[in-house]
Amino acid sequence: MKLNQDELNIFLQQHKQWLQTNGRQGKQLRLEGAVLDQLDLSSADLRYAILKGASLIRSLLRSANLSHGDLRDTKLNYSHCENASFCDALMSSAILEGAFLGSSNFRRADLSKVNLQYSDCRDALFSSARIDSGFLNYANFSKCDFENCLFYGNETVGAIFAGAKIDPVVLHEAYEASCAEGGDSEGKAIKQRIRNQILNGAISDRKYAINLRKHIKRLTNFIILPLSGVGFLFWLTLSVADMILMVYRGVWISQIEFDFVNLIWISAGLGITGLLSLLVVSIVEKISISVINESTSD
Repeated sequence: MKLNQDELNIFLQQHKQWLQTNGRQGKQLRLEGAVLDQLDLSSADLRYAILKGASLIRSLLRSANLSHGDLRDTKLNYSHCENASFCDALMSSAILEGAFLGSSNFRRADLSKVNLQYSDCRDALFSSARIDSGFLNYANFSKCDFENCLFYGNETVGAIFAGAKIDPVVLHEAYEASCAEGGDSEGKAIKQRIRNQILNGAISDRKYAINLRKHIKRLTNFIILPLSGVGFLFWLTLSVADMILMVYRGVWISQIEFDFVNLIWISAGLGITGLLSLLVVSIVEKISISVINESTSD
């Protein structure tokens, strides 16, 4: 069944009435297999709509609400879905190749075997969603949120994850599950893809550890080392001067000059503080290095 814009608007109005009256009036939108190519559904309230197997190629769905909808096997190629909501939607085997999905919400959606190749998903939310065995080649996931997302077995050749938030613990658990289901050889391949995704700019423990190590080096080179060095040098100079004056004058300056004693203690304190700080940052740096090595190992 192929619909034009006027026919679709009638269905949208009936569905809106169905939602507003909790099903007492109107009619739920059920357009399985319908052809809705290049039609305008922008800002439409399509919660609980049934669009299984429908074709919405190059359609406009900006700011549309498709939460809890059934979009399994739906074709959304090159559609504009910016700021749309797909929360809790069933989207297994849906085709969104080349779609514009910036800032869209896929929270808790089922995206198993989804096709997102060449799509623009920047700033999209995928938290707690299921994305497995999908085709994500050359998609742009910059600054996306994949927290608590079940993410495994996907093809991600050329995909961009710059600034994306990915939970490496979840990915590791997904890898272990993949090994159990698909055998060790398939599991190793999945683990390699996951590792590459983390290394391609994703926010992870590794990136945090690298940044932490950089800050530690700056702190050590520009603050702690000069602090401890100046402190010990100052203490050594004062102590030597006190000894020389003792030899020539027969009395310790530190015994008659209270300020002199304070300077010695202050300089010694600076040196000791610097050494203790060096000890602490060296421990933290070792931890960060172990995190880096662990995340890059096979």
